[in-house]
Amino acid sequence: MKRLIVFMLCLLVAGVSQAGLLTWTGGGDGQSTFQEANWDLDGGVAPAGSIDPDTAVLHDILYDGGGLGNPGGLNGASGLVIGDSQTLTVTAGTFRQAAYLGDGIEGVVGGGSSYIDLSGGTILSQYVVNDLAITLGGDAVLELAGGGVAETKQV
Repeated sequence: MKRLIVFMLCLLVAGVSQAGLLTWTGGGDGQSTFQEANWDLDGGVAPAGSIDPDTAVLHDILYDGGGLGNPGGLNGASGLVIGDSQTLTVTAGTFRQAAYLGDGIEGVVGGGSSYIDLSGGTILSQYVVNDLAITLGGDAVLELAGGGVAETKQV
């Protein structure tokens, strides 16, 4: 009986663990943030459900300017939700999350903190909200469009 309980606990822990690193490759259409074929997850194409609109991403996210295209060309009005204790890291290139009104980057409401590490390159976003700790370094640019894409402000 003890072995059965231990086995079931191991399965439960394995099912809850979502650690990993999503890295942009642009291997899908080279534009859609929420198309898994554009991302690598720990050495393989990201499985379905890894990065979906308005749903917490349970992996760290890396955009280093590599790969084809850049994220954000075809998102629709959707938020990128960085999961609790997860980090979006941008080191080069342009990570775009502001193609339409309603596009933005969010932390998890009521959770712990989520993080943006912008050490280089640019993030273009309509908004940034909900328990996000943001680190800017080097020549990094965080550009927020707010209520209208034409009225952008750089931070």
